[in-house]
Amino acid sequence: MTREVALSMRYRGDSPLKILAATGLDERDLQRLAAQHPDAARPAEPASPYGSAVNDLLAWGEHHPQAKVQRMAKQARQLLGKLLTQRTADQAVAAHEARIATLKAQLQRAEQALRDAKTGKTTTPAAGSASGNDLAQPPEKATRHAIRAWAAEHGHTVADRGVIPQTVLRAWYDAHPDTLAQAG
Repeated sequence: MTREVALSMRYRGDSPLKILAATGLDERDLQRLAAQHPDAARPAEPASPYGSAVNDLLAWGEHHPQAKVQRMAKQARQLLGKLLTQRTADQAVAAHEARIATLKAQLQRAEQALRDAKTGKTTTPAAGSASGNDLAQPPEKATRHAIRAWAAEHGHTVADRGVIPQTVLRAWYDAHPDTLAQAG
């Protein structure tokens, strides 16, 4: 089912980040799927990224007999495109900021461990505490959902809510190395 969803999203023009969040598949995975399944049904007309109701309204306005209404529809489509672009950019910035925060925290822990080692102070992390190698929880709900779905499909135990276990995050990022690079 993931294959069909991913191919459908790709063919309708969804961004690679959106497809990744929904399915856990990166662009390389999608290219392999498309090559393996060239007969996969492509929609006759790409779906609008705005939703059917908005797309219907824009189409109505673009085909309206009055030039003023046509111009308004054209402007609305352009502005919606700009909004989509800005939202995608904001989501990418948030993902990068989260990754940077995680890396900074890891660096601080590593520097403290180095200082402790130089002074002869031995510290062992308390049970249950985060290690310097912990991965941050993805900030996007859709990405967390995609990870949970992938984990369930691949035999990992993961709850429907709450913190995703580090073993599952590591397995997911190992299976999707490009997503870790995209996230940070």
